[in-house]
Amino acid sequence: MNRVDAEQLTWDLIVRHGLDDAGWKPAFIGAKNIHGQCAFGPKEIRLSTNYVELNERDHVEQTILHEIAHALHGPVYRHGIEKAHGPRWRKIAREIGVKRPASTQEANVVECRYFATCPTCGKTVAERHLIIRKMRNATSRCHHATVVWHDRQTGAVKPLPTAALRPAMRDLDVIDLTYAEMSPGRKAAYTKRMRAIDPQWKP
Repeated sequence: MNRVDAEQLTWDLIVRHGLDDAGWKPAFIGAKNIHGQCAFGPKEIRLSTNYVELNERDHVEQTILHEIAHALHGPVYRHGIEKAHGPRWRKIAREIGVKRPASTQEANVVECRYFATCPTCGKTVAERHLIIRKMRNATSRCHHATVVWHDRQTGAVKPLPTAALRPAMRDLDVIDLTYAEMSPGRKAAYTKRMRAIDPQWKP
């Protein structure tokens, strides 16, 4: 679907559900990992340009309705009683035509640069950046298997310790640094952790 048509569709749905009188309007963002967003501050129903360009009208319409349901529901605070996708939101979503309010639909998305498959449980995960604090739950079902991350752009292979070893690597925050770019202390810590997995590992 093209951006112009998506913007007009968003306007039509905003008007249909009475949000135009409250000042709501469509907007676009460059996000790659989300479909849409309901921004209460500026009162915007936001769509990812990447998502819109890769998906058909029916799919985009469902995403717009999903975000409109959030706008009709109102903001939910982190420590509030209601959840963002709780029973009241689901009721609103169903009433306005969201077909699958309880789950996120599969969509065509921009491919992540890094991916890995756990050799023990077979779970595959993908990330746009290899940052350890984001990887802690990557293999939550298997805490002792070695996970190898693949870089789609360069073809490089980056072995990583799983959750059992990762807490000892807090000083190695960003792991897509090359070995040569690490400080001497980081090199020593990284070498120690990698050899705990593979005694023959060499930088």
